[in-house]
Amino acid sequence: MIYLDTSVVVALLTPEESSSRALNWFAQSREPLISGDWLFTETHSALGMKQRHHGLFHQAAELLKDSALGLRAGDALHLAVALHSRCTRLTSFDHAMHRAAKALGLKPELD
Repeated sequence: MIYLDTSVVVALLTPEESSSRALNWFAQSREPLISGDWLFTETHSALGMKQRHHGLFHQAAELLKDSALGLRAGDALHLAVALHSRCTRLTSFDHAMHRAAKALGLKPELD
């Protein structure tokens, strides 16, 4: 069993210097992963700081202005992060997110 620290989770979720190491490790990891409840709070805080630092709230607000996308605030923020991170695909069960992702050049998965 492996204890998972927030620094690895953040590197898995956002582009940063250690992301490739974290992704390679995660792809090869075969043991169960655990962490404390604090992981959720600390990850939320770290992601919030990154979003504010990178102007992602502004980008999400711009996406919300496009009524053709029909986005809710949370979905606009998800898409702003995906676009900022140069993602090419979006995995979601939300059909509205799929439509918006297609319009923004992302390939939706899990239709």
